[in-house]
Amino acid sequence: MEAKALTAEEAKKKAVEKYNGEIKDTPKEDDEYHFLMKAATGIYFIKIDARSGKM
Repeated sequence: MEAKALTAEEAKKKAVEKYNGEIKDTPKEDDEYHFLMKAATGIYFIKIDARSGKM
């Protein structure tokens, strides 16, 4: 059985929980979510695989 792909909201929650920042942009390209996140320590670009949830 194939795993259910992450929704944009699930991926966003995962990124915020791990890096504790504010999401500025959330485009999805192919099977990846791309987040631009502003945190206290800087601005980060985070990629999350929509199928596996891997960052």
